Amino acid sequence: MDENRINFAGLIEDYFNDRDFKFDVREMRDGDVMFVIPLGAKNLPGIRIRLVVTPEGICKIFTYLANEVPDKKRIAMLETLNKLENKYRYVKLTLDSDGDVLASYDFIALDDEDVAIKQVEMMLSVIKNVMDTCVPAIMRLVWEDEDDED
Repeated sequence: MDENRINFAGLIEDYFNDRDFKFDVREMRDGDVMFVIPLGAKNLPGIRIRLVVTPEGICKIFTYLANEVPDKKRIAMLETLNKLENKYRYVKLTLDSDGDVLASYDFIALDDEDVAIKQVEMMLSVIKNVMDTCVPAIMRLVWEDEDDED
């Protein structure tokens, strides 16, 4: 093992602690570390961002934007997600088989401590901005009365 390798999870944890971020840390079975960060959107304050970091610096930021989208709204939700993905190509928006909408972004933290932290900082900002824009469109569809006509 390379003793000069950056401890990405430790670096990120120190960064969050130094800025008094509220977060939880969970060690995963495969050696990855997951940070759970409350970072809600303007119209949906209860959202929690998950940042999974591998020992090699592979990072995945993701959050659930909606849960249990009804079957009769799945096609409309897929169309909405497609439109949003066209606008925010760097963020992947998916609707899973349980009807949950997930926003995610993967990146590899560069092998420099200052650059790696800047990447994490920028990606948290990007995902928050995307959430602020995407959540209203997604929630409008989820909460829309089935009897309403377009």
